[in-house]
Amino acid sequence: MKNLLIYCFLALFGWSDCLFASSHEIVLPHSKLDQLYTYRIVGVVMDVRTHVIIPEAIVSLKNLSTGQENTYSCDKSGSYVIVLDVRNSYQIKATAKEYTPSEQFTVKENSNNPEETPVKIKDFELLKKHN
Repeated sequence: MKNLLIYCFLALFGWSDCLFASSHEIVLPHSKLDQLYTYRIVGVVMDVRTHVIIPEAIVSLKNLSTGQENTYSCDKSGSYVIVLDVRNSYQIKATAKEYTPSEQFTVKENSNNPEETPVKIKDFELLKKHN
């Protein structure tokens, strides 16, 4: 049932092609109150020089409040979606084989007015390593 809810959620937002590889289970909000405190970060990972998408990229997320870390695989379009709790702060970075990892991007908690940021967009541009 939980997997069905995840797929319905992704389909609702047009992300039905997303493939997530997470070391932890994705948790969906259980109540309207929980939904008020969640938002999404969406984006793509691409090559900084050619602007070609990197479908095999991994986006890593670290919850700065709990120390919990998750990883998410980008879909075939180089896109990713992560649902976060506005009451926590996170560090996010992107990596891919044969590329230098991105700089870490920090998302600060926003518990005062969660409606201000229901969706954030963060694209990552990675630099290909030279052999």
